[in-house]
Amino acid sequence: MQRISGDPDIPFADILAPTSTPENPDREVSVPPPTYATQPGFRYDLSSITTGNRPLFLAVTDEAGEAASELARSSSLDPGQASAVVSCLSRSVALVQGPPGTGQSYTGVQLIRVSLANKKATGIGPILVCTHTNHALDAILERSVDDGVLGIVRIGGRSKSERLDDVNLRVLAQSLDLTKTEKAERWKLLQQTKKETEEINKILDALNSLGSETMVKAHLREHYPYRHDQIFAPNEDGWITVGRKQETILDLWLRTGSLGRWRARPFEELQEVHCSEMTVAEKRVMFKSWVSEIQDELGERLRHALSSYKEAKHNLDMIRAEVNLHVLRQASIIGITTSGLARNLDLLHGVDPKLLICEEAGEILEAQMLTTLLPSVCHVILVGDHQQLRPQVQNFELSTESHHGGQRMHPSIAQLVRTTQYPRLRDDPSVAQYPEVVGMRKRLFWMHHDQLEDDNDSSGQSTSRTNAYEVDMVAALVKHIFLQGVYKPADIAVLTPYLGQLRKLRQRFSSTHLIILNDRDAADLEKKGEEPGDGGLATAAADPNRPVKGSLNQALRLTAVPTLAIRAVLVGCVRLAAIRSARMDAATRNVQSRASRALRI
Repeated sequence: MQRISGDPDIPFADILAPTSTPENPDREVSVPPPTYATQPGFRYDLSSITTGNRPLFLAVTDEAGEAASELARSSSLDPGQASAVVSCLSRSVALVQGPPGTGQSYTGVQLIRVSLANKKATGIGPILVCTHTNHALDAILERSVDDGVLGIVRIGGRSKSERLDDVNLRVLAQSLDLTKTEKAERWKLLQQTKKETEEINKILDALNSLGSETMVKAHLREHYPYRHDQIFAPNEDGWITVGRKQETILDLWLRTGSLGRWRARPFEELQEVHCSEMTVAEKRVMFKSWVSEIQDELGERLRHALSSYKEAKHNLDMIRAEVNLHVLRQASIIGITTSGLARNLDLLHGVDPKLLICEEAGEILEAQMLTTLLPSVCHVILVGDHQQLRPQVQNFELSTESHHGGQRMHPSIAQLVRTTQYPRLRDDPSVAQYPEVVGMRKRLFWMHHDQLEDDNDSSGQSTSRTNAYEVDMVAALVKHIFLQGVYKPADIAVLTPYLGQLRKLRQRFSSTHLIILNDRDAADLEKKGEEPGDGGLATAAADPNRPVKGSLNQALRLTAVPTLAIRAVLVGCVRLAAIRSARMDAATRNVQSRASRALRI
């Protein structure tokens, strides 16, 4: 933001913030194609994403509807995904949006494949892939690895994927061979920074012991040897004057002084006075002047050491930056988070990426998005769902491509979000073919009960909830599903909005089942790619006399729970009072039509 405030030359400024004119009072904008796609005779080669690498080309002047239909017939993309791909390739700024399970991330991967296949013709250099979270970045880079993409570089050390360890920028830079001159220069700078660091630590230790006898004695010996001899030298009889036990010579000198003077002499006059003839007050004046001189001397040494260290560190960083820049320029994909991009702006300026693909775009703040728009970027593709991940996109005047074909939820489960958040959601034919869940009569069931939550906090101030009845019910149901002998531990997900309930569930399952539980209130949306294969169990209970707090009171969070289920069962142990208090009127009517006090299996 500091860079932008000083130099407001932002790519796509006329699109992101159009100005109102008499000719265009509504600030309508026409999004042009990326500059490299407007070259005479240029066409995208789409064979990298077609079935059997069937030849297929796309020019930005082609009719979008016909091109999308042809792409859908020739590839694994459905019509909505094909339309999104065509639109993204034909516009310099494009948004891809759709409900959970419609394949936004899959569409993003296909766009990466097309861009890589046309890299030589477009001259775009490395593709910059940016996400809001490390988890999402790992996921999209792993999919690229699965596609056999070479030249992937991940910037940042907070990856949890072991598969990406070898493509981390730090690892790749360390493995790069340097010339003898570069190695010698780097070793020299490393030694200099080590030397200056030791000097700085030494000075800081001296400042911490400022005024000690050792410091004062060394200072007097170097600058005022006659004062040193007056205080610390042996007496004429060869003995050193010492005071009481544990008392230094300096302390004894400061504590004792000559008598008979009512007024201290000026500092200038004291320069000619023997130390033994000074009063206690005069000695303290002299002592303070020596300490001040020591402090000034140490301060000057510290400033010089810091200056030398900064210079050596800057030169060392320049060498590292050159190495990193060499690695990045050879990359095909550069993966980075929004916060990492802000920290590495200077480095990425040297790469000059032209294509930016941003996943989780709906979750990224506008200020963060502006940071990602490097001056060299001429094509930006934003992929995300602003209805599920906050903050929402604020400017909908841009062209958007929404995909509404659901490929995750069974129709009976999708109906829950279709009546609340995504009225345009359409079911892909494949989801109707999902097999029934072994051991369950119904695929979707909401259980209504009157067993109130545990009375852990009578004050009502806690946002965490527990319900022992639901813990017992969920444990029994999970055991029943496991006994069918069909499902693996990874096929069932138990979701709960509350940490208190999570702890009780973890304690109950720890001795009986190999199940991983998470606080999905914080993790379900950020890790929406972790889809349970065959089941989702959701637990939440509320006392009608206590207010619903936190994420359970947000329609977007409640929507996220059913969208994670694929083909199995969704059991909601939710009191209807809790849902009503969450202002989910449409969902309440849906639940009431399905709720029951007993689950028949």
